[in-house]
Amino acid sequence: MTIKDIAKKANVSVATVSRVINNYKWVSDDIRARVRKVIEEENYQPNYNASVMASGKSRLIVVVVPDITSPFFTQFTGVVTKRLKAGGYATMLCQTDNDSAEEASLFGSPFVSMADGIISVTDGVENDLLLKMIRPLREKNNPVLFLDRYLPANIADCVIHDNIGGMRKAVELLYKNGHQRIAMIIGQRGLTVVHDKMKGFRTSMIDLGLPIDEDYVREGDWTIETGVTETEKLLCMNNPPTAIIACNNFICEGAIEAIEKHGLKVGKDISLIGVEESDSDARLFSKLGITTLKLACAQMANYASDYMLERLKQNEKQGFYTTVEYVVELRERNSVANMTI
Repeated sequence: MTIKDIAKKANVSVATVSRVINNYKWVSDDIRARVRKVIEEENYQPNYNASVMASGKSRLIVVVVPDITSPFFTQFTGVVTKRLKAGGYATMLCQTDNDSAEEASLFGSPFVSMADGIISVTDGVENDLLLKMIRPLREKNNPVLFLDRYLPANIADCVIHDNIGGMRKAVELLYKNGHQRIAMIIGQRGLTVVHDKMKGFRTSMIDLGLPIDEDYVREGDWTIETGVTETEKLLCMNNPPTAIIACNNFICEGAIEAIEKHGLKVGKDISLIGVEESDSDARLFSKLGITTLKLACAQMANYASDYMLERLKQNEKQGFYTTVEYVVELRERNSVANMTI
């Protein structure tokens, strides 16, 4: 059955059927119900390819994340998908593990070029290549938004967490509680996030007059395995650290596992601060009594959705791009021991 057949049976114009299918607002409730009844009775399926060719719009938003299993990305994509759907757009979720080759391949793929917009939470490609990757989208005025990646004003809009300030809060809390031998376990993949967390840690240590032992700065993947392996190396040192900052949820989970394996108690024998708490794992961190740096996951997801829908509605070419920054909140619990007592 064609759209003309639907229009004839519902006794409306082809344009009205099109408006109902595309969920436009300016159709009365009774006419909308009549058209939808015919569509359901006839099991009509719109010709998606024809619709895209006719309108030049796919009503598809591609959302790119490094790791869908991370609580932050799970919550983020859940909020974005729901809000974009309410705005009349479908979402396609892609995972890159912050791998530069994977990210470059993805942005060059046909379905990304067909998308009306891109929301990317990836951070694996250098700026020069990134500019080339998104140029075809910019030429079509398709909005591209990057999260947790700082970009110059000539590339794209971005939304970031103040990871430098967040790490400063963590180091200062440990310092106030008498800690000097402070270790950090961080992943290697990612440009802005890794740079800012490392910068926040190092500058805070220097500003507070604390020594930076390079053996205490451990790098690996953003995984539980890295948390276990690197924590065990730290604990087996002749002069182990008194505190560890685990730079994401998985690393923190691995650190807890290694600490318990060594028969030690978090918050008593060694202090631990987790990084990247989201709303979905706040209950777990609270139950375990882990002090954390909490990300503004819901706020960023709402902002990203509203940004995308507004830019798609305006369909205007941008001359310059902006950066929005969210504060990283320190949530104190029971995992930092007071060494001054």
